[in-house]
Amino acid sequence: MAGTAGYPFEDSGDVPAWTETLYQARPWSDDPPLSRSPYDQAAPEMLYKLDLFHLFKVGIGRDVAGSTCLLCRLGYFDYEGSRRNLAHRLCNAHKSFKLWCLAMHKSPGLRYFSPAFFNMKRLSDYAWSNSKGSDTMLLLGWLHWFVSARLQQEPPLPQEHKRLFRLLRSTIHHGQQIFDIAYSHPLWLARECGQSLYLHLTIFLNGYQMLARQALDMHMSFFALKPNTMGSGTFAVPFRHHRLWSLTLPYIHVTSTKMLWGSCAALLWL
Repeated sequence: MAGTAGYPFEDSGDVPAWTETLYQARPWSDDPPLSRSPYDQAAPEMLYKLDLFHLFKVGIGRDVAGSTCLLCRLGYFDYEGSRRNLAHRLCNAHKSFKLWCLAMHKSPGLRYFSPAFFNMKRLSDYAWSNSKGSDTMLLLGWLHWFVSARLQQEPPLPQEHKRLFRLLRSTIHHGQQIFDIAYSHPLWLARECGQSLYLHLTIFLNGYQMLARQALDMHMSFFALKPNTMGSGTFAVPFRHHRLWSLTLPYIHVTSTKMLWGSCAALLWL
């Protein structure tokens, strides 16, 4: 019932209100063929699993990649004598992306940036990249590098832009960590690794919403809250329901990250 009165679909808290309505009614009028397979009589729709590829790489990750247009509108790909319209700014941004790919020995499928590629017919449109999954991850990797490098350069950024860049860097980092864990583990995750994956996903979603709020405060339309935002939250539900949490575990330690127990808001700035 996410999206109905009292159950906002954009709720990405630790226990979203809409989770209490899960599996109370069937999401179809006619039983689909696979529902005839023995699975769970009380919640047969649990047979149909959400997957990270469609939720992230061709889902919410594309919306984060659309922040390329935000950086263009803020003038971060301008140089002396360059034109200030979005199309030319995106052309300059693509040059930066292409050089990053060469340095990282990556071979993207996309060949150019344009307003059409980012689905921006008007400046009021919410940008998202029309990219395939692998290119989405390359775009996020490049954006993470770009904002990280710019935060360390002189002159210092305006305070509002500094907050935006730090938040974008952190949000992308946690999105990348989701796949680092998923790709480096077998099908069944150890309890500690499941906890880490759950935290990275939750922090990513909270960061995305904070980015949406900051863009709105800057009077720009970016980071749209769409059904795949809620879908990503639904993906996290089993990790919480399968008793992954241990009250005796003071911190989570995996090979690539060590996170102290704390609020998602605090972890966003690590």
